Amino acid sequence: MPTTRKKPQPDPYPPGWEPFLGAIRAHIDEDTPRVVFADWLEENGDPERAEFIRLQCDIANGNTSDTARADALLDANRKRWIRGFPQVLVDNPERCKFRRGFVYAVPLKGPQLMKDGAALARLTPLEELHLEQVNAQAIQLPALACVRSLVMPQATSPLVEGLAKSPVIPTLRKLRLAPVWGARVSQRSVRSVIANPALTQLRQLRLEAMPVGDIVCAAFAAAPHVTCLEVLELSRTDVTTVGAEALARAPAAATLRVLSMDGFIGDAGISHFVRSKHLRQIETLDLRWCQLTNASATMLADWEGLRTVRRLDLRGNRMGPTARKTISDSPNAINLNEFQIPG
Repeated sequence: MPTTRKKPQPDPYPPGWEPFLGAIRAHIDEDTPRVVFADWLEENGDPERAEFIRLQCDIANGNTSDTARADALLDANRKRWIRGFPQVLVDNPERCKFRRGFVYAVPLKGPQLMKDGAALARLTPLEELHLEQVNAQAIQLPALACVRSLVMPQATSPLVEGLAKSPVIPTLRKLRLAPVWGARVSQRSVRSVIANPALTQLRQLRLEAMPVGDIVCAAFAAAPHVTCLEVLELSRTDVTTVGAEALARAPAAATLRVLSMDGFIGDAGISHFVRSKHLRQIETLDLRWCQLTNASATMLADWEGLRTVRRLDLRGNRMGPTARKTISDSPNAINLNEFQIPG
């Protein structure tokens, strides 16, 4: 019997859409190419998609008055607007997150990315991926070339080493890694990612449960290409005083707004922070379980960098009852409105 071929699904846009998506990808942060596409869609028989794109662009710019209308359009058209997408997403349309008129974020597993990544990247300006069961080969796919946010909760050393050579590196703004259960992610693999000179757009780095804290801080100290890092969260990464000293002298620390770490930093580590010429724009400082004493409270209170801090969390440290008053009464605590401390 002849093999029955599955009929290909039509695209989610009228014929002739490809140049418009190309322009949107090339100017991913701008609304103008999206609005131009919306005008074209309205002229070519898809006024609801055109309205949706315009509304979501307005919402992204702070005008939330038409959120209900945008939601109604999405509820009525979601399945049509993901036509031609990988079957796993067509079967689970709620996994497709829309922003500024297009699917921008999806969760995928490695085999799905290998099979359907190119088709997905062709149909939408994909910006965020949550990847599981992915390997070093999948992380090299050209489909990742425009992705800006990457979450990989099952990382391994080979996968992270592959990431360091991935086409995602030049556009990557947000990266979150946690190891696969029972595995250790090597310091060398993480260092190779930060050392890649194409990693110029990184704004947020979140690492969990891997013994790489000191090497990450040292890598930033030797990475002049990282110039816009705003969030650094190192959870259970074994940061020590050595790492604190390296971060304090890292030029990348000059743009940090959020700094969160735990480990064996100690009062000596805080002494490096308060002497740093770079750590001057911190708004959230989370130093729970860092082996700090009242001496650290005194140093933080005297620190001019405290003037920008709005949220300070010192729980889990070895501070006595006077530490809260020492910091609260500091003339540098002018913007501090959320403060948590032992006792």
